Amino acid sequence: MQPIRRHRVLAELKQLSALATPIIAAQIATSGMGLVDTLMAGNYNATTLAAVAVGNSIWLPIFLFMRGLMMAIVPSVAHLVGAGKTGLLASTVQQSLWIAVVAGFGALILVRHAEIAFLWLEVTPAVALEASRYLDAFSWSFPAMALYLALSCYCEGRSQTKPGMVFAFAGFLLNIPANYALIYGGWGFPELGAAGCGYATALSAWLMLVCMGLYIALDNGHRSLGILARLSRPQLALIAPLVRLGIPIGISIFVEASIFSVIALLIGRLPTELIAGHQIALNVSAITYMVPLSIGLAMTVRVGQAAGSGDFQQARRAALTGIGLNTLLSSLSAVLLMLFSLQIVSLYSDNSAVLEVAAYLLLFAAAYQLPDALQVAAASSLRGYKDTRVPMLIVLISYWVIALPLGYTLGLTDRITEAMGPAGFWIGLLTGLSTAALLLGWRLQRVFRRYRGHPLRM
Repeated sequence: MQPIRRHRVLAELKQLSALATPIIAAQIATSGMGLVDTLMAGNYNATTLAAVAVGNSIWLPIFLFMRGLMMAIVPSVAHLVGAGKTGLLASTVQQSLWIAVVAGFGALILVRHAEIAFLWLEVTPAVALEASRYLDAFSWSFPAMALYLALSCYCEGRSQTKPGMVFAFAGFLLNIPANYALIYGGWGFPELGAAGCGYATALSAWLMLVCMGLYIALDNGHRSLGILARLSRPQLALIAPLVRLGIPIGISIFVEASIFSVIALLIGRLPTELIAGHQIALNVSAITYMVPLSIGLAMTVRVGQAAGSGDFQQARRAALTGIGLNTLLSSLSAVLLMLFSLQIVSLYSDNSAVLEVAAYLLLFAAAYQLPDALQVAAASSLRGYKDTRVPMLIVLISYWVIALPLGYTLGLTDRITEAMGPAGFWIGLLTGLSTAALLLGWRLQRVFRRYRGHPLRM
């Protein structure tokens, strides 16, 4: 590699790391809120814990779709910043707020009608009642979440990821005392059980929104652009491109996340030790996924800004540098998971049968670190180019046409070999992720050629 290219790559690595680190921290804070909810609900009673768990299975897919929808703001803002059209940022953000209002209140209404889902999941009456109360309370967080996502995605598109980190930790810090006060009735507040957990999350979400709104309204860099100076009327000409860009992202994220929920339901008929071992391995892989996901979000910003400026050489450099970084870190993660699998799963349980299953499944999790990191890097780069429809189809095929049928066949039937249990589903996931990585990489290569005629070599 020539010195000048090495310098550019190192500079890009520095930019990506600076953007991704606060995103990782924000994800840790958000995950921490979920952990606090689980611990405090579990210490209250088993029914409350079950209600929160069932409620989470209802609202999480809806939230993930909404998050994907709002993520269209990141490349849209990044393109405007790259093109030097900062005067158009205010109208873009204000129109995105209308999308957030519709999405937020739509989600609120949807989760308040979860009775059909409870019947389908065969939830016991006591748990269903508590889960309904939890979701009714939690539903008030959706409008705040949607508006917060719109504003935080705007900041990310401008390469400002630290505010989201700070306000995520503010929400986390409020969530702890709010849970205590409203679940247990602490400090004279009403004892609400599962509903209290939902209200605590809603309070945290509204705090995060208020903080983000005040930051954008008072910061000179944002105030000078009139981002929140006024709310313009809905303009279909501005809303439609955001929706067309965001819906495929939302579907992709929903499809990717929902397959894990479906697998959890399918293996529910297996022995307890197998289910517990699967859940431990899945939790570990979710933690390791935070790093490549955060780098991917940073890649969308860097690629989007470069593409917006018309510097497609830099856009490709940002994409390939991020892919290289994800490759390096995921390979390291895979090695650590293989070397210390037993030590890692021992943090979750002291049951020898569960540990044996979890340690074995963690080897599959180690194997899919690389394809998982590559597919999220490629998908994130494509979002930076505003290419989301074909990636959505690739994700649908990889997960629902390949991964799930193969996992079901290997895990629960004798059609190919003796039923493998959870390991069969992990093989299906590994195959699906590898397919997604290859196809998304192929798509990214085509996008490279579309703009420059040949791929960048560094």
